[in-house]
Amino acid sequence: MGSLPFVRMVAVTGALAMDNIADGDIDYLVVTEPGRLWLCRALIVGLVRIAALKGTELCPNYFLSEQALVLNERNLFTAHEVAQMVPLTGLATYQRLRALNRWTDSYLPNAGGPPRRITLVEPRQRRIVEYALRSRLCAPLERWEMHRKIRKLDQRSNGHAEAAFGPDWCKGHFGDHGHVTLARYEERLHALEHRLP
Repeated sequence: MGSLPFVRMVAVTGALAMDNIADGDIDYLVVTEPGRLWLCRALIVGLVRIAALKGTELCPNYFLSEQALVLNERNLFTAHEVAQMVPLTGLATYQRLRALNRWTDSYLPNAGGPPRRITLVEPRQRRIVEYALRSRLCAPLERWEMHRKIRKLDQRSNGHAEAAFGPDWCKGHFGDHGHVTLARYEERLHALEHRLP
């Protein structure tokens, strides 16, 4: 994934980033060059399908362009996702994302510092392919793919508050896991408050 054209960062997120998964999918956050998010997503979906044929379930469910690194959803769940992610490629982009989201420190003040582990892969041949793909033909293709997929994803996201799509982001969180997790957290916090004298 990280060696594909216009990909600037790939990070493992979710349960696997916390070593809290037995079997299941592997969640990824992918950062792309601005103006190429939807083409990158299409290429990555192709990789996901190839991996599925080999029995590996990849779930790149969050895409951002470098213009959308400041996260608008500011809560404990999002702070935890940012703090726990493990970059596989694009350390400089990862560091920028963390620096632009220092609000996470108010939720998790001890979660700063370098990521837990890094297996960095910085492909050099990608620059040649990117140069070729920067032609004027790719911009209309990017717009076409964006409009096509947003139409389909908007239909699928009916009622899912966490799913969001635009030119610089594709957040395919259809299960509203963040809202469910935060609601359970609040319930437990409320129960603990009643136990205290």
